[in-house]
Amino acid sequence: MAAPGPSLDIVSLSGGMNDTLSPSAIADDECTNATNVEFFHSNLGERRNGCEAFDIVSGTSSLGDETKTVHLSQWFPTNNPLAAELWAITATPGTSVSVARFDTAGVWHSISPTDAITNTAPNIYGIVTQALNGHLFFAYPSAQNRMHVWDGTTLRRAGLAQPAAAPTGANAGSGTFGGTRYYRVRFTTQVAGATTVRGAPSAVLTFVPSGSGASVTVTRPSLIT
Repeated sequence: MAAPGPSLDIVSLSGGMNDTLSPSAIADDECTNATNVEFFHSNLGERRNGCEAFDIVSGTSSLGDETKTVHLSQWFPTNNPLAAELWAITATPGTSVSVARFDTAGVWHSISPTDAITNTAPNIYGIVTQALNGHLFFAYPSAQNRMHVWDGTTLRRAGLAQPAAAPTGANAGSGTFGGTRYYRVRFTTQVAGATTVRGAPSAVLTFVPSGSGASVTVTRPSLIT
């Protein structure tokens, strides 16, 4: 009778499923199959909880009017993981888009973005969201080359637009001010003396002083709207 081989101790499968390599080549903490198993509470895995149906057409949601679900995400407006807000975007590619949020009270609300989402494929499938500083930012295709943000009330453009033109310059005073100079401007939002939003810089003004002035008077372009 052959002698028994060494024992095989499996102490962790937290490396998860690896169905790419052959069974003899996977790591010690991997397995070849992990159907309906999760490794959150146990290194050896445990049964994954099931799911239940989720209604997307309650409240004022128009999500069910479209043919494809193109984006799903959640975030925590109050940094409380027990009070998640859900967002869903559905589309009939090339025709229409519907946006809705599921608030912490469990009600769907249709959202009308300030700038319409471009509904054509494949860009409609590339929408990304990211929570930051109590706001939810959206990267989605639109006619405006801007990020968008949900501020709790409106899905609007984020930040400030680039100035429409470079500033202008003029010689001022008498002196020997010379050399090529470069100027550009940014617009900002000020709250109690603090900069809360800073826009992109304008195009550059390249200015060659006369050499007989004391300074240059730089004039900003028109205010943005």
